[in-house]
Amino acid sequence: MPRRARVILPGAPLHLIQRGNNRCACFFDDQDYQFYLERVWGQVLNCESADTDRLEQHFFWVAMKYVDQKPDLLSCLVANSIIAPRDIDAFNRVHNESSKSKPVLLSRLGLVSQEHLVEHYAKFLNIPTASSDDLAARACRDTGCSPAFMKHQRICGFEDRAGKKLLAMQDPEDGYALDAMEYATGEHYGRAVATGDDILAAIDRVALPDADQPREQ
Repeated sequence: MPRRARVILPGAPLHLIQRGNNRCACFFDDQDYQFYLERVWGQVLNCESADTDRLEQHFFWVAMKYVDQKPDLLSCLVANSIIAPRDIDAFNRVHNESSKSKPVLLSRLGLVSQEHLVEHYAKFLNIPTASSDDLAARACRDTGCSPAFMKHQRICGFEDRAGKKLLAMQDPEDGYALDAMEYATGEHYGRAVATGDDILAAIDRVALPDADQPREQ
């Protein structure tokens, strides 16, 4: 029976289990344990600490494994008890077969509300939020990008109260959308996060010729 893929969350403990083939012993004396720790534990896993329970047929340890990559949104949501760790496997299977972004899928699957995504994306990336009032009052009309493109990418340019240009994004980790907007306008945009519904509504308001078209779902 195939085993489930291991979920690795930055900073979260992993319970690792080693078994001998056909339940044969892996270690026969203290030198075997020491050799294993030095070669595998210290060099390959590069963990900071371990609490080992030495058994003749099994070798258990609890490790705090810090991966080199930065924590992602899912890790942030799990750490804040917004989604359960068991939901990550199901989400990743759907995400791997879909062209939709993480925020869109998380919302459509009912795992996280759009409002919760905005709140935690802002904390996770340390970026401002864009409310429906912000977009209604200060959305940019001439961006050089078509309304269809902006709807597909869930982006909308606007200016904050200080006049700084920001790009409201449902997925603020989407570097392609940000690059496309900056290329089309020749201007630099900071990132902001907003709900997909608020972004689509803002695009409908500023794209007058397209205002009567149904919004993309």
